[in-house]
Amino acid sequence: MADRFNNNLEKIDSLEKENKSLKNEIKGIYRGFNQFMENTLGATVRQAEKLMNNLVSEIKEFVKGGEFEKIHRNETRTRDRDELSR
Repeated sequence: MADRFNNNLEKIDSLEKENKSLKNEIKGIYRGFNQFMENTLGATVRQAEKLMNNLVSEIKEFVKGGEFEKIHRNETRTRDRDELSR
């Protein structure tokens, strides 16, 4: 019984690490898209934000309350806070 308990704890730990890794990967995709829009396509910050808002809206249709939306919300809040502090 103790072995099974320890095995379950190891599985939980492994899944938590994988979950964290996937969240970081999603953050990287989100930030990479913004940088791509601003740098490569010459889009202004506002244009990149509008495109990202549209992208997040489309993704929300398939993944309700997902990590991508949460990252977008946090990044937008951080950006707004930074702009207000200038």
